[in-house]
Amino acid sequence: MYFLKVRLGKQNLRGRPKRGIFSLLEYKGPFYMPEGDRWVPEADLYETEAFYVIKVDVAGVKKSHLDLTLHGDTLKVSGQRSLEEMEEGVLRYHRLEMGQGPFERSFQLPQDADLNSIEAVLSDGILTIKIRKRGLEGIDVGS
Repeated sequence: MYFLKVRLGKQNLRGRPKRGIFSLLEYKGPFYMPEGDRWVPEADLYETEAFYVIKVDVAGVKKSHLDLTLHGDTLKVSGQRSLEEMEEGVLRYHRLEMGQGPFERSFQLPQDADLNSIEAVLSDGILTIKIRKRGLEGIDVGS
């Protein structure tokens, strides 16, 4: 039995598309991001007796820029993190490591996930999604 299947497409574990070693020699500056290259926020997935839980690191993403959609048994988390305005006195950035721009993560939910009881809370840059397991309706579960 599986918990959640994570779909990254043809990407490595860090969310970057697979590329050859020669791409390292093609440095185009700190603001260059190849078309179609997206950052992928990290996620923790676990289950309790009553819930499946997904925690997604979306630090710096405004609540209004987050979107959760359900297509069949696949939950998609998408959104946008925008580069903040430069502080007064800063002439230029020398390195930008935190992902910017649009992102998307998809999670295939288990068969016993109750798709009608999905709760999401954004707190301290972490999006916590709780999905109740079916068959536990009569059990009182604390927060």
